[in-house]
Amino acid sequence: MPDKALAKRRRQAESTDPIATFLSRRFGIAGGLAWLGFLAIGSLGEQVKTRLEVAAEEQAAMDVNNAQEVLLPSGVAYTDVKLGGGSTPVKGYLAVVHFVGRANGEVFDDTHTRGKPIVYLWGGRPFAGGLCAGVEEGMANM
Repeated sequence: MPDKALAKRRRQAESTDPIATFLSRRFGIAGGLAWLGFLAIGSLGEQVKTRLEVAAEEQAAMDVNNAQEVLLPSGVAYTDVKLGGGSTPVKGYLAVVHFVGRANGEVFDDTHTRGKPIVYLWGGRPFAGGLCAGVEEGMANM
């Protein structure tokens, strides 16, 4: 019996369990909630910033009247129908494009009739996912 009493006293005297339990319950829950709030507000701020940037780029875009056809040295010709208000895409950016592709005056692809633009990684050649080189070359010069 004296061994049990001695072991019990030692365990109580050397144990930091009540302190750890108090800290983990009170401050752990509050700290976790504070961290969750911080992360939620931080990601919300990024979403708002992105939406504002996209809205500003869309407002800066303008339709082109009497658009001129531009002929590139490779033989690719393009016509700007709408000038974008954003910056030129950087390699690795996600590009969303509506276009009408023609060969010898005959339409071979039109994203407007499909109702869905093409989405691809800019500058991802040779793995552009079905996007012909002429479209990418034409866009690079816009």
